[in-house]
Amino acid sequence: MRQYTILCYFFAAIALIKGASDLIQGLASQRAFGATLTDAGFADPMVDNVFRFFSGLWFGVGVMFILFVRDLDRYKPAMIALLGMVILGGLGRLLSIWQYGLPDHSMGVTLIFLGLLAEVIMSPVMLWWLTSRHRSSGYP
Repeated sequence: MRQYTILCYFFAAIALIKGASDLIQGLASQRAFGATLTDAGFADPMVDNVFRFFSGLWFGVGVMFILFVRDLDRYKPAMIALLGMVILGGLGRLLSIWQYGLPDHSMGVTLIFLGLLAEVIMSPVMLWWLTSRHRSSGYP
């Protein structure tokens, strides 16, 4: 149980830091990771708006990890849903790679693969642990 809690806090920290950073900086924050948009592309109000929206959601995921892991007996169904959302995001990332490939910038590739590690490997393991190993008083 302790390892699970530590992993949840680690995921929460990443989501909070990355979400807040991207929320504040907007799409331009992706230049450091090799995004190859033109200056006009980085300044596109629609694209930046959507990017900041999803950055806010990512920040919220971090908040929910902290909230849910503090009382898994109470929030187990919500944690299952949250992990499912993260896994779906990882599947979206895989779809993007299949359709468009990987960026040329090594930092971007590294960031994508770290995201995939968390989303399509670690999150399913955490979901498995939560559904098969964690026994609470209110759930079988």
